[in-house]
Amino acid sequence: MKKSMVLTKMKLILHIWGEQFRECPKLTLYEAVGGIIFKLQTVLEVILPAMIVNALTDTVWVKVAVFVGVYAVLTPLLTGVGRGINLIREAYGYQAINLRLNNINKKAMSLDYRDTEDVEVLDMMEAAKESVWEFNDVGYVICTDLLGNVLSLATMSAIFIALNPWVCLITLAMTGVSTYAERKKLKITHDSHILESKAKRHVNYCKELLQDQKLGKEVRAYHADKFLLEKYHDAQAQYLRQIESREKMLRKWSLLQRGVYFLQIVITYAVAIIGYQRGDIAIGWFLMYVSASQELFLVVQEMFDNFVELSLVAEYYKDYSDYMNIEESMLHAENQTHMPRHGQGAFEFRNVSFTYPMQTQPAISNVSFTIDPGDKVAFVGNNGAGKSTLVKLILRLYDPTEGTIYFDGNDIKNMITANI
Repeated sequence: MKKSMVLTKMKLILHIWGEQFRECPKLTLYEAVGGIIFKLQTVLEVILPAMIVNALTDTVWVKVAVFVGVYAVLTPLLTGVGRGINLIREAYGYQAINLRLNNINKKAMSLDYRDTEDVEVLDMMEAAKESVWEFNDVGYVICTDLLGNVLSLATMSAIFIALNPWVCLITLAMTGVSTYAERKKLKITHDSHILESKAKRHVNYCKELLQDQKLGKEVRAYHADKFLLEKYHDAQAQYLRQIESREKMLRKWSLLQRGVYFLQIVITYAVAIIGYQRGDIAIGWFLMYVSASQELFLVVQEMFDNFVELSLVAEYYKDYSDYMNIEESMLHAENQTHMPRHGQGAFEFRNVSFTYPMQTQPAISNVSFTIDPGDKVAFVGNNGAGKSTLVKLILRLYDPTEGTIYFDGNDIKNMITANI
């Protein structure tokens, strides 16, 4: 069962990455090159200083000059190239994000009208927008982080195999603990963001009510100012409590990670000092060993984090896909085949009744009338009489609860909505 779930997630991750590659192939190229350059610079910073120190100890000045020259040239060169590639990658990354956000906006424009007034659908849209910023990094995690970390892991492992493989095993075990904590933190962040988006939307709604000048007369007439202020303060307090709860839980797991990292440093330095005192390693290799142990810890943790991030991509992508897969039953229905003739045909309401979603009282009941071509019609009535409802039904923003609406002798459900 777990194996099947892992394979499903892997397929989904590759699907998301494939979508991103088709939409913006240059982004993948710059992500891969950027990851290799960044980790290559890290590897050189671990190895070259140790080689320089050993050459100084042995007073081999030619090697010292060569190593210092290579270090002095490659370090700033790789730094400059890496920064340039990173800027280009960020530009293409924002382009990919904007493409997905644009898809969400297009989806919002094509939803059934009743869905645009559904609170749950609005929450799904906000969750989809938030998730885009998370799962859009799937290419960055694979190409930049994971690919670069594989290069660094191979180099650091070779150093440890030559010096002390036991510390490598200890580092892997401690990294597993730290990675478990990181997974918990990411899960907490994901779940909290969904709740925060709902709370924030409530805050913005209350704020808009307070700032809406059209409601000034009603607010003063019913003395609703204190009521609205209390609602706003309650919504703001709930939003802040959710943030504080998230930060409190994240601090606990972060404290565990710092403790594990501190213990790993103590073990590494203890082993390195003992080896140097016994004469097993030179001073240069001592420095490289210490640097490599810290880099190995970070690299292995980052790789575990990469896999955790990739596994969570499925959860973030689900928020996006759930919204994008909402059925559009009115705008793109398969039975919409009839094209109305321009300027011809009559509108007929035949025993039409309609009740709004989440309501029990019908807005209109058993309404029948005909509007012939060329007629000029005005709907007149008191507030709540159903005037706006009739217009919404004519435009097919809603379908009748009972009865049928005809245009040109055809049920408007069978007509291409965009042409009504």
